[in-house]
Amino acid sequence: MPNIEQRRLLWYAVLVIPKDVREKLGKLKFIQSLETPDKRLAQERAAPLVAKWKAIIKRERGDTDAVTREALRWSQHLREMESDSTEHETISSLAVDRAEEIEKKSGLDKAHHFADIALGHSIPSSYHYEEWLATQVPRLAAKTVDQMRKDVSLLTTRFPTLNQITSKNVMRWFEEMSTKGRSESSCKRLVSNCRSYWKHLQGLHVVPKEIDPFTGLGASTRGKRNAKVGGWEPFKPDEVVSLWRAAKANQDNQLSDLIALGAYTGARIEELCSLKVGDVLALTEI
Repeated sequence: MPNIEQRRLLWYAVLVIPKDVREKLGKLKFIQSLETPDKRLAQERAAPLVAKWKAIIKRERGDTDAVTREALRWSQHLREMESDSTEHETISSLAVDRAEEIEKKSGLDKAHHFADIALGHSIPSSYHYEEWLATQVPRLAAKTVDQMRKDVSLLTTRFPTLNQITSKNVMRWFEEMSTKGRSESSCKRLVSNCRSYWKHLQGLHVVPKEIDPFTGLGASTRGKRNAKVGGWEPFKPDEVVSLWRAAKANQDNQLSDLIALGAYTGARIEELCSLKVGDVLALTEI
């Protein structure tokens, strides 16, 4: 079976790294115990791991330059040494020396870029994006994964580095989207998907585990939007009829049906649009 192999009693997930990225990743292959002798369970557990590894390979083949890749490795090593202050200080000093070498070879801008990332002052917010997205593919529908991709792309575009993703900045961003008309359900979904990516980064020890810049966004943005808009006013009965007739006149049957359903049930439009044929059949059988 591709990507899993048995060693003694347990199964392992395995992926050979292509030659062109072996030096960048510093290994010949990925391998991790799946901690089970059950082949079927091993296949299930291997799928997200292999997807993540393939995303890492894809990322290394991408546009991220060599200076950024090296700086990220230094940053990871520094995070691992946080509990040892002496070792952490030594590595930090070596990182500064390395930045000076880069300055001589590639200029001051590259040196500053390296130092900021290596010392943990900034990390590209999109660097682990494809890796996170790959972990979602085996367990979610393609349409859902595509929406997650779009939502988190908004985050990484707005905040190019992780140090910019603070509670204050994120709150301001959501307030802007709310005042521009983004719906409450859309904001909730965006918060959920961004938080999913943030938890992935926490698991990689890229961002602090005790900080969640997406906490409390739903209530805060909803309150500010309602305060600015002044609340929704329902259509009067004759206005509903006029809207229904206008939809009929334009031969927009879907809209006219939605208006009629809303008028008779009081349901929200998102609830009506999410109805399936099975739901209608169930109602007729009651």
